Amino acid sequence: MKKVSIYVKGDRNSTDYYRIYQYLDKLDEKNFHCKYRMQMGEKLYRKWMPVSDKPIYIKILAYLYIYFRRLWGLFFDFLVVPDVLVLHRSFIGRYMPYSFRLLLRGIIYRDTKLVWDFDDHIVANKEVSKRTFDAFAELASCVLVTHDYLKSLLPVSYQDKVIILPTTDGDMYRLFTDKVNLKRLSLLQEQVIMIWVATKRNMRFLKPIYTCFG
Repeated sequence: MKKVSIYVKGDRNSTDYYRIYQYLDKLDEKNFHCKYRMQMGEKLYRKWMPVSDKPIYIKILAYLYIYFRRLWGLFFDFLVVPDVLVLHRSFIGRYMPYSFRLLLRGIIYRDTKLVWDFDDHIVANKEVSKRTFDAFAELASCVLVTHDYLKSLLPVSYQDKVIILPTTDGDMYRLFTDKVNLKRLSLLQEQVIMIWVATKRNMRFLKPIYTCFG
């Protein structure tokens, strides 16, 4: 049985679901054992996130909590090495601590495949520094991105690691019956309904689309 260790930011109710959970949850449990390592517990995640608009003492507490939680996860994976290590987005914060980099190198040195998945321009959004971004690109065996532009942001020497995987909602195939699709087509004659599942920070990208419809 292959062991897969997955570092995510949120639970299945977060946007991480559409990039990570919906795919890995469908792996055959007889052949794969997935261990999800959340950035923080579900209760704290709902209470503290997004941490950017919280008081400074909450930001400090959140960072320390996340740092030691991530450090413990990496240390455990260093002791009991998984076959695959999956990192989603920024993993820890803008700057990757040197201790984390050493542990990651120690894990992948023993033939663990590191998969790094990101679906936004996390450098432009200041989720990670350019140096941390390049470190992820170097360490990863495989990089998952949503489109060619994100691929082009990686150093040329690492772009052969990239797999293009647009964000999807696999549950739609189960939930959206012919009856629902026919209703949506009939509504399309009068109105366009948009649902935004990305982060609040990226809401500004909706404005050009909204203006197209007057």
